[in-house]
Amino acid sequence: MSEEGILVFTFSPVQSFITESRRTADLYAGSRILVELSQAAGAVLQNESKKRRLVYPASLESDAPNKLVAILPLQDGETAAKEARQAFLDRWKKMTDGAREAFLKKAGPGARDNIWDQIWARQTADDFLWEFYWTFAPLTGYQESYQKIERALGGVKRTRLFAPYLEEGEKDFLSGTREALHTQSTDARRYWTDVVKKMRYGHLIQPGGRECLDAIGVTKRFASLTRSSEPFASTSTIASRAFLQLVDLSENGKALLEDYGNILDSMGIPRMKEKDWHFDGDFFYEETLTAKCLEDDYGLENISPEQLEKALRALKAIYKEVKSAPCSYYAIIMMDGDSMGEALSSCSSEAAHRSFSRKLEEFSANAQKIFNGHLATSVYTGGDDVLVLAPLVEALPLAAELAELFHRITGQTVSAGIAVAHHRSPLAAALRTAREAEGMAKSVSGKGAVCLRIMKRGGEEVAVKCKWGDLSYYKAWVNIFNDKEISTRVAYEILNEAHTMTWLEKEARVSEIRRLLKRHNQKTLKADGRIQEQTDKLTPEKIDALAQDLGNWAADLDKIEADPEDNGRGLIHLGFWLTVARFVALGGEE
Repeated sequence: MSEEGILVFTFSPVQSFITESRRTADLYAGSRILVELSQAAGAVLQNESKKRRLVYPASLESDAPNKLVAILPLQDGETAAKEARQAFLDRWKKMTDGAREAFLKKAGPGARDNIWDQIWARQTADDFLWEFYWTFAPLTGYQESYQKIERALGGVKRTRLFAPYLEEGEKDFLSGTREALHTQSTDARRYWTDVVKKMRYGHLIQPGGRECLDAIGVTKRFASLTRSSEPFASTSTIASRAFLQLVDLSENGKALLEDYGNILDSMGIPRMKEKDWHFDGDFFYEETLTAKCLEDDYGLENISPEQLEKALRALKAIYKEVKSAPCSYYAIIMMDGDSMGEALSSCSSEAAHRSFSRKLEEFSANAQKIFNGHLATSVYTGGDDVLVLAPLVEALPLAAELAELFHRITGQTVSAGIAVAHHRSPLAAALRTAREAEGMAKSVSGKGAVCLRIMKRGGEEVAVKCKWGDLSYYKAWVNIFNDKEISTRVAYEILNEAHTMTWLEKEARVSEIRRLLKRHNQKTLKADGRIQEQTDKLTPEKIDALAQDLGNWAADLDKIEADPEDNGRGLIHLGFWLTVARFVALGGEE
C-alpha cells in the first residue's frame, strides 16, 4: 500500500454569504448554494479510482459542511486540492449562468447592456468572492498528523493574502457593499423599478426599486437549486404557524379559512403553495390588509376599501373562532457543538474520525423529525451546525430537544443562540442577534447552554441564558402563566425586587419570593346560589413549592457566569427568565 496523507480543504465566506439576506428565501438559498458547492468539491475527494476517501463528512447525501477532510495518496495532495477547487468553481459558474438566463428571461429585452455584462462578469469571476484554504500532511500517526494540519490551516486562514476590493456605484440591497446591476442609461434604482414592472409577481423582487440586486443576489433569487422547488416559508408564515394549527383544530376553522382564501383570490393576492394555507402568513395579520401595504409589498394597486373591509371581516371571524390572534414573533435558532475541535483532534485513527462523522450525520438525519414536531423549518443542518426557524412558543422546547438528541448520539454538548424577532423586523438584524446570542451561550462556564434574546418591536431587548437542564423551570412557568394560576405581573415584581435581594441567603430569598407569590395569587369566583366565595387558585403548599423551585433556579443561574465575581446575580437572571416565560405565554403581547 502506497504512503498516504491527510488533506483538509475549506472555503469562505460562509457566515456573511448566508446572512446577506432580506428574506428567509435568501437565507435558504445562500445555505443551499454553499451545500451544493461543498458537495461538488467533496465528490472530487471521494474517488475510489484515485484512492481518495472522505473522512468528514461521512457522506455527501446530507447538508455538507464547508470543511472537508480526506485521506489521499501522498503524492496527490496538491492535485486533489486544485481539482476540488475547480469542481467548486465549475458548479458556481453553472449556478450563476442559470440564474442569469432565468433573470433575463423574466426581465425581458433591454435588461442588459455592456455595463451590465461587465458588472456580472466581475462579480461572478473565480477570484471575486470565494477564498480557498487547504493543508496536506503525511499520514504518520493519525492523531498527530491531523492536529498538525489543523494548526497549519489556522495559520493560513489568519493570513491576509489579498487587498480588499471596494466597488463603486450604488450598492446592492443584500450585502450593502457590492455594486448593484444596472445599465449605462439607467441608474440602479430606476433599473430595478423598471425590471420588476415587467415581471409577474412571485416574491422574487419587491416592487418600487427597493431591492437593487447584484450578480450574487440575482443568483440567490433565480438559481435552480436542489430541494428548493417550493417557496421557502417567510417569517410571517413561521410566526403564524401555531395560530394556523389552532384554526385547523377548531370546529369551523377550515370553512372560515376557505372563505377568507376565496376573498384573497378575488383581490388578486398571489398564492404561495403553502402546505396547509395557500397564501403567505402575512395575511393572518390585520396590518397587511391595507392599501399601502398591498401596494408596497405585493405591487397590487387599485384594491378598493370595500374589498379590504370584506377581507378584514373574514379574518376577524377566524380570530373569533379560535379566540386568539396570531403571534407576531418568531425565532431564529443557531446551534453549534461545544469544543468540537478538541473532540476531532482526540480521534486516534481514521476509523474513529469516520465513526464520529457518522454520528454527526445521524444527528442531522434525526433532527428533521424534531423540526416537524415543532412546526419549524430548517435552513441548514450539517455536522454540528444547525440553523432553523420556528414559532415563538416552540423555540426553546425545540432547541432543548435538539441538544438532548445531539448529546445522546455524539456524547458531546451543544450550545445555542436564539433570536426572537417581530415577523416584520429586518431579517439581517435578527440573524446578527442570533449569532451574538450563540456567542453568549458559549461564554457560559462548561458550555452546554442556551442564550435567548428577545428583540421587542418597541426597541427594548431582553437577554437570558442558562444550562439546558434548567429549562425545566422555564417550561413550568410558561404553563403556570398559560393556565392563569398566578398573575403574570409577578414576573416583573420579582425582577424589580431582585437587585435588593441579590446578596441575601437562599432561605431569605425564598421567603421574599413566597411573599410576592402570595401577593399575586390569582382569584377566582365560585357561585353557590346567592353566596359567592373568593378563593386562591394556588394553595399555600403549591406556593411554598414554587418559591423553593424559584430559589433553586436562582441558585443554578448563579453558576452560569464564567467570571466568579458575577456570582450572586442569579436572582436577576431569574427575574428576566420569568419575563421571558410571561412573554411567550402571552404570545408576544405585553
